[in-house]
Amino acid sequence: MAVPSITPRSTEYWFNRSLSCSEALFTVLNRGHELTLEAEEQAAHPLAGGVLRQGHACGMLWGSALAAGVRAMRLPADATKAGAAAVFAASRLLEDFQTQAGAVNCREIIDRGLDTMAGRVSYMTSGKHVECRKLAVAFAPRAHAAMNRALREFQPESLQQPPRTCTQELWRRVWGEAGDREGVMVAGLAGGLGLSGNVCGVLAAGIWALGLHLYRDRPAPRHSFWKALTQEIGIGDRLAQAASALRRAFLDRHGSDLCRAIMAGRFADPDDHSRFVAEGGCREVIEGMVEDLKQRTKRG
Repeated sequence: MAVPSITPRSTEYWFNRSLSCSEALFTVLNRGHELTLEAEEQAAHPLAGGVLRQGHACGMLWGSALAAGVRAMRLPADATKAGAAAVFAASRLLEDFQTQAGAVNCREIIDRGLDTMAGRVSYMTSGKHVECRKLAVAFAPRAHAAMNRALREFQPESLQQPPRTCTQELWRRVWGEAGDREGVMVAGLAGGLGLSGNVCGVLAAGIWALGLHLYRDRPAPRHSFWKALTQEIGIGDRLAQAASALRRAFLDRHGSDLCRAIMAGRFADPDDHSRFVAEGGCREVIEGMVEDLKQRTKRG
């Protein structure tokens, strides 16, 4: 059942205005909880199309996972337990989305790639964008319900390991202890989005961090259709160019942008991921991203 701020009309509005399923879902789910985080929401734009249009996990999932992190950040728990709750919610969102869409990856859902201009033209002229909008309309209220249910059901006492995520480790390394609570927002991206082995959560969080750096100090208006259009075209847009360069540097270091390829497998559960991070398993990935972000945001 739709909640007052998550209606077909509101979801269509944000989908059409942002031109990005990741930004649209993040925005409409925030509004469903009476939250407005304009810079954070627009910073999620590049995660659409399977992260920089690479056809991996649908942008709706990345936007929903960020929204789950926003909700988890407001739980009466410390940042580590709140992060574990966000991971749990993201994994539930993945299950619900696959039931709704029949697949997780963008390329499978739209049956084409978006990483070329020809692919993007085909996407628009074939009517696939209309199908994506309909999917967003159907998924938004389900995501809202799934996220809230998961956060209610999460039991931190069931964890056998002190909870840690690669994405929160990254956040703290770049922004220090002051960023601990905010780092919960990216916790659900860990392990390739809800531990699914998809695009590396450190890369996705790094792309989002670049957007925050560019948009937080930018004067209104945010959520601009024309700004979104320049992002889609990729010409003259600082975030589109910076995010693409960040991904290229990541690929040069690790050979893939998929967590399951870099780590040679998937994490079995949150304890498995926490143990891996605690033992330094993600150290190289995190340290490389820390250096890239410090260089590109001129922090540290």
